[in-house]
Amino acid sequence: MSELNEIYQELIIDHNRRPRNFGKMNNYTNYSKGYNPLCGDEVEFYLEITNNKINKIQFTGVGCAISKGASSLFTETLKSKKINDAQHITNIFKKMVTNRLDSNENIEDLGDLTFLSGISAYPARIKCAILACHTIESAIRNDQSTITTE
Repeated sequence: MSELNEIYQELIIDHNRRPRNFGKMNNYTNYSKGYNPLCGDEVEFYLEITNNKINKIQFTGVGCAISKGASSLFTETLKSKKINDAQHITNIFKKMVTNRLDSNENIEDLGDLTFLSGISAYPARIKCAILACHTIESAIRNDQSTITTE
């Protein structure tokens, strides 16, 4: 097993067992719910956005380790980010896990989310990792309908 694979597994296990920013926020301004029917993953994101900035972000949900781990990683990455930076991060993440990055695009902005790059080798697991991404994008728009990965 490669060192990167080991780091990826340890990171996902850690964020699954001890998710950061887990729980329902009381005073949120934006919300969205996501569902992955393939795996049964469900996630809800609560954001407090003021002055075009994500001041707070929390999530609740149930699902596989990849879904929960990715949700936790996203909250850590997007906390205190400007909306345009958050949208840039979600766009780059989607391209990274689906092998659609352009040669001029840089994944360094993703922080620890870069460790999920190996998910692209497992097509059945991509939807587990990308659910958080789509749900956060929907929450930024404050689209309160349930989004799905299908």
